[in-house]
This record gives sequence, C-alpha cells and structure tokens, in this order.
Amino acid sequence: MTHKARSSGKGARERSLGSAAASIARIRHYYNATIAHEAQRLEENAYRRLEHDMTMRTIVRHVPGGARILDVGGGPGTYLEPLARGGFDPWLCDLSDANVRVARERATALGLSDVAQRVRQSDATTLTQYARASFDAALALGPFYHLLEDTARRRALSEIVRVVKPGGTIVLAVLPRLHPLRYLLREATAEAFGVLDVLDWDALLATGRFEHVGFFTDTYLTDLAEFRATLRRARCRVVDTLSAESFCAFMDVPLCEWATSDEKYAKLLDLVDKTARCPEQIASAEHVLVVVRTHGSRRRGPPRGARDVGTARVR
Repeated sequence: MTHKARSSGKGARERSLGSAAASIARIRHYYNATIAHEAQRLEENAYRRLEHDMTMRTIVRHVPGGARILDVGGGPGTYLEPLARGGFDPWLCDLSDANVRVARERATALGLSDVAQRVRQSDATTLTQYARASFDAALALGPFYHLLEDTARRRALSEIVRVVKPGGTIVLAVLPRLHPLRYLLREATAEAFGVLDVLDWDALLATGRFEHVGFFTDTYLTDLAEFRATLRRARCRVVDTLSAESFCAFMDVPLCEWATSDEKYAKLLDLVDKTARCPEQIASAEHVLVVVRTHGSRRRGPPRGARDVGTARVR
C-alpha cells in the first residue's frame, strides 16, 4: 500500500469517527432536551402502555425469574420498577446524562442497592465497564434505533453478547424501514408534512438512514432480513419476533378513544399478544421486538424459570 493510499484510508477512518462522534453528540443532546417527555412517554396513554406491557410480557416469557438484566440504552429507567417488582435484578446504562440522573433517582426510590454502579452512563458500542458474561440477560430497547453505521450496530451487538452469559437472552427493539412514512402521516401536522415534502424516500429505503435535523434525531430504520443476518453472524439464535402494538400500530387516536377502562384495555392487550407474531403485523409494526439466545444454548423454548405471562405479574 502506498503512503498516499494509507493516508487516504486513515482520512476516511477519521471522517467516519468524526461523523460517529457528531451523531452520538446529537443523540445525547436530543434525549437530554426531551427528558420530561421520555420519562413518562410509556405511561401517557393506553397506546403507549401497549409498547410497555408487551415488552414486559416478552421479558417475562423468555427470561428466568431472578435474572440479572442489563438494560442497555435504558433511558430514564422506565423498566426498573416493573423488572424489580417482577423479581428481576435490573441494571442500566444510557448515553444521556439526564436519563442517567432520572434513572438513578428511580433506582434510589425503589431501594435498589449500589445505585452508582447499577445505573451508569455508557455508549452501547463500548460496554467496557462490564465484565464478560456478567449478566443473565440484556435489553436493547433503544440503541438500534440510532446506530446509523453497520459497524456501530455490529459493535454494539458484539458488546451486548459479550456481557451476557452463554445461552442467555437478549431482547432487542428495532424500527422497521417504513416506520417514518406511517409515523409522519399519523402525526398529520404541518411540520410532519413538511418533512415528507423534502425527504428522499429512495435514499431512505436504500440506506435506512433518517437524519432530519429538527425532527426527532439520527435514526436507523431496520431491514429485518439484514438484521437477522447480523444476529446470525454474532452467533445469536432468534427465538421470537413480534410487533409490540400488533394491529393497533400507529392507531393511537382511535385506540385511546375506545380503551377507556381497565377491562377494555386488558382485553385489547390479550388480543395484541395473540396476534403480535403474525407476519403481516410485524411488517407493518411501529416497534418490532426480537428475542435471541446467545451462543451456548440449544434450548428451543423459554429457559427454565421463565414464567407464563398469564399468571406472572408484569406491572
């Protein structure tokens, strides 16, 4: 390799690192600025509760009781309380300073031990604060929304696999490739329509990158077939895939107008759970949950100690 070629390669790597650093800074700023909203987002109405409750049902179904769980990109600690009350041992890391502060406040209020160690600030691609195989399971319910580069996604997955014990469970959430179109049309605001007017849809469909400054933040929209291939390369075996909202995806307004009682909501949640794994619901999802086992387990069903969601308390 010539000096010129080496210099060119080094320059490309430096530009890539600079671009990644700028993206991380934008994502951190976004979540620091929106902490008040994010802290209550999954509790604000019946539609948002579906995402929360289906995620908890999925965890309870696939993770043994008492498991030590690392919530990577765990935000302001939304799942700390239901996990702790459900008999799990929750730990959390997040990129945002504000999220970490609120999560520590919540962990303290719950009486959890070692709060400064239990809730840490960390980038999903660099989990060096955690030892290999130090958790029974992990959650990644946000990081893969924002990792624009394939190398960053593979690095984050590698780090999460590293800290989970062989044969352990990882629950991941991704945004499908067509998510922005449905989301922006659902919003039906002048701002959303303005984004639709200028968005390069061919580029979005080809790359999955949504980088519209001023509307959300740097976002990656997942091609599920490519994501499954990435999981296989990381020696992870997919054991469950589902739409968190199933047939209710993007229908928050009519749903909230109908599900006005606990009885109606409970009935709706059960039906969402029954239909969430249908291919047509996954294809049109707002949030897709993917459950994998790390290398070292041949078990096909839920691990020993996982519970029937019909009897387990998840909230």
